[in-house]
Amino acid sequence: MSVSLAGVAEGIFVTLALAPFVLDVLEGRPVQVGWMGTAQEGGGLIAGVVVIRFGHRLSRRWLFGGGMAGLGLADFSAFNSRRIVGPGNPAVAVAMGWMVVAGVPAVANGTEQQTIVQSQSNDAFRGRVFGSLRAVTGIAMLIGFAAGGVLGERIGLVLVLSSGALLRVAGGVIAMIFLPRDERSAESIRQ
Repeated sequence: MSVSLAGVAEGIFVTLALAPFVLDVLEGRPVQVGWMGTAQEGGGLIAGVVVIRFGHRLSRRWLFGGGMAGLGLADFSAFNSRRIVGPGNPAVAVAMGWMVVAGVPAVANGTEQQTIVQSQSNDAFRGRVFGSLRAVTGIAMLIGFAAGGVLGERIGLVLVLSSGALLRVAGGVIAMIFLPRDERSAESIRQ
């Protein structure tokens, strides 16, 4: 369920979050579309170091669920940056800052998703589990692409992008509720 909600959110994000958002909502310039993508990837690089250094201190449910929810909250903040500051360069700068921040929870979530599948699936079935997970994510992203494309113009980019970010937060909360609190019990269940 969490991965499906995140997939829909990612489809909406990919459809609307760069060029339409930067140009139409933030009133930025075309070159700033590239800056926004660069900020997001730069945040991911920084996040890799942070997650490697401190990730072992957190449980799987916090890295996966908290990472997913944190990414949704950072995206939500970026998408509503124009409400905080005026259009143009100030709004682009604030949104870029939130995209950098989003790198930490994004990397935590993605890394932990891989770890959970690897540690919780039997060697004989691991490829099928990964394939099924990617298929579900792909279908969910298609739904997000369609929703973003149809609803973005009809009800507004910020509302659709914010709704997608909140779907990701909901997915993170669901994961935190349903993933085991004690990882040793999850390991014993697998064996």
